[in-house]
Amino acid sequence: MSLKKKNNFLNQLIISLLISSGISLIFLAGRMIFITDWAFNFVAWNLILAWVPLLLAYWLKFNLVKKSVYYQAGGFLLWLFFLPNAPYLITDFIHLTAWYRVPLWYDIILFTSFAWNGLILGFVSIFLTEEFLKKTTTLKKANFLINFSLFLSCFGIYFGRYMRHNSWDILSQPILVAGDLANVILEKNSLLNMAGMTFTWFLFLWGGYKLFCLLLVGKKI
Repeated sequence: MSLKKKNNFLNQLIISLLISSGISLIFLAGRMIFITDWAFNFVAWNLILAWVPLLLAYWLKFNLVKKSVYYQAGGFLLWLFFLPNAPYLITDFIHLTAWYRVPLWYDIILFTSFAWNGLILGFVSIFLTEEFLKKTTTLKKANFLINFSLFLSCFGIYFGRYMRHNSWDILSQPILVAGDLANVILEKNSLLNMAGMTFTWFLFLWGGYKLFCLLLVGKKI
């Protein structure tokens, strides 16, 4: 497929993700209006954050390829910093419970729609970044950086869900983050939980991303 057709497909994919995200927000708005309760409004904010790595990846691929290595490295690190926000939406299932005023099946669909969008947003973001890396470094380094980014993203999911920190806490509260991380490492059960969750998530996302790429190849991207 030509570069123009490839870029057109990516643009169509992003438009489809916008529509899909809009449907998720409609599900959430319908729930809020029906029971006048804002209990799950946090998933809307999480979805917004899930879009950030995709927008950054788009910026990398189409604006930084011909920039200096310092701009490229800074852009890549910024993307990596926000990448965990996309798959993090899957962990919001932890809030799923039976409500007497809302059918459980509705909330299952609600959380699934947000999780699905987060997962695909993450995969498209990684795909665009991989395309950027293949143009700015060797294929071997690009593959390593993508796999390493996936692994760090999985730690980022633990960092957010169990340590209850946001990405920007690393910059705004580095001492607090370092202290909390040290406590996790020094406590055996917490360390095992962190390692188990990180590696399990890595296998899940790595396998899912490979399947995603295979489907793209099947579409002759």
